[in-house]
Parts: sequence; structure tokens; C-alpha cells
Amino acid sequence: MQSVRVSLESQNEDSRGVIASLAEMDRTALTFAGSFPVARVSVEGTFCCLSGLENKASALWESTKDAAAVSAFVLDFIGRTLALMTDNARERYGDLPVIYAGGVMSSLYIRRILSSRGAFADPAYSSDNAAGIACLTAEIYRRRHGL
Repeated sequence: MQSVRVSLESQNEDSRGVIASLAEMDRTALTFAGSFPVARVSVEGTFCCLSGLENKASALWESTKDAAAVSAFVLDFIGRTLALMTDNARERYGDLPVIYAGGVMSSLYIRRILSSRGAFADPAYSSDNAAGIACLTAEIYRRRHGL
């Protein structure tokens, strides 16, 4: 995710700019109804490598000039990477509950890919990891205790 985050941060220097850029990318991706080449993700166990994603996204942009296609391509790649990492973690550690939190988890596009694998904080809370984890923990507690 490092290279994607750097690309998003280049538009705005503060974390609010990153979230605004991700939100715009997410909205754009959700409008895409076509197809794009499915790139192979690079996951080994619970570790991933996203180093080629920027080059692949740039090549898709150069060949299509379609912001929705490129946005969907990038978020699909990240979502499939996280899905495989989650599956590998469950294979290694058992079927434990998974909580997705953080700025990228505010993406509705990515949530569609991961929705069957775990729980998410409300997108408004995903921009702050601590707030997201606190809200999810409170929700799990309420559910377990019938509150």
C-alpha cells in the first residue's frame, strides 16, 4: 500500500487530503461498469508487495485515459490483495474474527470485496485507526452482551 499512499499524498500533504483523494477515487471506481485487465497480486503468507501497482495503473491510464477504469483497477487490486492476505491469515491462525480499519478501509469498492471476510468501521471512522477500532470494539461488545 505504500506506493498507492504516496501517489494519493502527492495531491495533498495532510491526511485529510489523502482521505479526500481516496474518497474521490472510490466514487469514480464505483461508476465503472466495464472491464479491465486483472493483474496478478503478489502475496506470500500475510505479506504483500504492491510495488508494481503504480506502473500497471499508469500503463492502463496511458492506454485508456479512463479515470473510472484506473480507479476500479487499483482498488480491485488492493481489495484482492487484502482478501488473499486475510485468507492466508485465517489458514495460519484459524477462523478468528477480522476487523478492517484505517483510511483505505473507508473505500466502499474494497468493502464489497472483503465484506464476507470481516467487520468494518463506519467509513467516517476509518480515517482514524484508533476511533475505528474503538467503535468496532464497542459494537462487538454490545452484540455479545445483547445491549
